[in-house]
Amino acid sequence: MLSSRNMPKTIILRSPDSDKVREVIVTSVLLPKSENEINRTATKYFGNTEDFALDVGVVMEKRVCKRRLDHLSIEEKILRKKLKNREAAQTSRDRKKARLEELEASVVQLQNENEVLHEEVRSLKDDKESLLRENARLTEEVWRLSVVGGGDGPAVSRPLPQGASPPPALPPTPHP
Repeated sequence: MLSSRNMPKTIILRSPDSDKVREVIVTSVLLPKSENEINRTATKYFGNTEDFALDVGVVMEKRVCKRRLDHLSIEEKILRKKLKNREAAQTSRDRKKARLEELEASVVQLQNENEVLHEEVRSLKDDKESLLRENARLTEEVWRLSVVGGGDGPAVSRPLPQGASPPPALPPTPHP
């Protein structure tokens, strides 16, 4: 008994310009990958098909299971396996190369960001050192004005109590 997959099917070739119609009975159908492949196959088996357009929707049905390779010889199967392996290896190499290029671009971007951040850290350290020096100078000037009671500027209204020592000097901070 024939299953629906093995039932004969009809391909209808129609001319887009006229009413010419060709019917071809097909016992098995392999699903082609593109319309060009359909046209090449039709030309190969049925001669010149320039005057006819293939009505694919009438015949084609998707195959669910894998195509059996029983009709191939051992050498053909080995060759087919080698070709598929070669394609898979090339695809893998292409993916690896694309990933590597992506990572290299990321490295360059991160190095640039790192350089900008290092420069910002250097600038902030310089600002901090400058502010510490200014703070120490102003603290010393306030102490000097309060103890001596004179100098170049106005005297401080609240002098230090007797026996009070000046505020401790800040330890010098090393420059990186």
